[in-house]
Amino acid sequence: MSAAGVWNFVQALHYLAITLWVGGIVFLSAVAAPSIHGSVISRALAGQVVRRMLERFNMMEFGACFFLVATSLSAVRFVSFKRGCLGLALAAVLMGLVTSFYALRLGPRMEHLKTSVPVFETLSETDPARVEFKGLHHLYVRLMGLNLVLGLGLLYGSVTIFSRP
Repeated sequence: MSAAGVWNFVQALHYLAITLWVGGIVFLSAVAAPSIHGSVISRALAGQVVRRMLERFNMMEFGACFFLVATSLSAVRFVSFKRGCLGLALAAVLMGLVTSFYALRLGPRMEHLKTSVPVFETLSETDPARVEFKGLHHLYVRLMGLNLVLGLGLLYGSVTIFSRP
């Protein structure tokens, strides 16, 4: 394959990874989660469905992170702004670290809180377990929002850096 063909392949993988990651965050937060919570009678069941979707999506996020780092570093040999490629790789690593925190720390803690009480929805709003869960959920949502902003910045940076002669 020619150098131009390799460069086109690297770019395609790079933009596919960004699209899946950023698009997945938008879809889950703006479409899937609200639709499921609005149409399922039981909040517990809705939470379980969304949690399963997030677990699978988190695996996709880790894959996207790998491809973004790999393609950003591979782009060094094709673009004139070499440090920009390293910046893209660092942004992807930062997104991966944020994902690791909410997927591997917050998610399991939230799941533990939900399963430690027979009927979580019956707890009062001031119950310590419910208060902790709400705080963790709020942090989880904010961190996904951070990754959305970082992903959009990564997209903008990629277009800018990759289009330089």
